Amino acid sequence: MTSILQTLTAARLIGRLRGTICKLTFEEWSKVFESVPEDERDEWNGPSPGGAAGDLGVSRQRIHQLLSQGKLNGIELVDDDGSFRAFTVTKASIRRYQESDRKPGPKAAKGRKA
Repeated sequence: MTSILQTLTAARLIGRLRGTICKLTFEEWSKVFESVPEDERDEWNGPSPGGAAGDLGVSRQRIHQLLSQGKLNGIELVDDDGSFRAFTVTKASIRRYQESDRKPGPKAAKGRKA
């Protein structure tokens, strides 16, 4: 896993990078979340890919495409042994994507808001 210093450095950079997926243990994530100013915490919090899909009116597959294209940021949370536990898409990257010049997904027309 990454050192806390590397993690904190990533915390400062993630807002400027696109398509960043940080892999952290729950302990690392908690330390980062507590150390980041409240107005920057959206960079480290957010819904699952399914929740992000609902917020944006697109499919989960599209969310994963957007992550790989560098248009969304994600956090992968793992156990100490590296086994997968959870994945979130940051609220800040969802907001940036919504504000970008994009076409709304077909489900967005049904009136769902993020």
